[in-house]
Amino acid sequence: MLDRHLFDIVKNALGLEFVENYPTDFDNRLIVQKVLYLLTHFKEDKRISLPYNWTFYLRGPYSSEIAHMMYYMNDFLPELKNGHEFLEEKEKDALATFEQFKEAIESYYLSDLDGSTLSRAELFETLATLTYIAKQVKDDREKLLSIFSGLKPSLAGQITPLNLSKLCDILESYQFI
Repeated sequence: MLDRHLFDIVKNALGLEFVENYPTDFDNRLIVQKVLYLLTHFKEDKRISLPYNWTFYLRGPYSSEIAHMMYYMNDFLPELKNGHEFLEEKEKDALATFEQFKEAIESYYLSDLDGSTLSRAELFETLATLTYIAKQVKDDREKLLSIFSGLKPSLAGQITPLNLSKLCDILESYQFI
């Protein structure tokens, strides 16, 4: 069965082009997966509920079920584009908060990450991975950063420790960790 709800969330969080380009663009797929993980893993009542399971894979949190649905959606894009949107107020609020978060991250990332070389896809991989690890270690920032560096040495090597800590601060201020 086609998941119209997932379509509406991706379209509102990232834009229709992320749905349309999902099958052909790896970075696009990576960003969709990581953004959906973040949206479903806010602390407390801000999260969006989706009926998909997550595992930790090579590039961080990943849902094969979401991947299959996103590919499937592309066969029905004309119908999805013309259909009625089904988002609850709570979800609209979560998407609005995520938009503010995204602006804060991208503003910081684009202006202040001296010495860091992450692509946008790698940035979202970093954010989702930090959020995933934080769920395991609770409020232990030192342990979070240590585990991240061990799991993701290539990403950790592309971002200064100070900038990684600043990304954690932003994640914390928006209640992801």
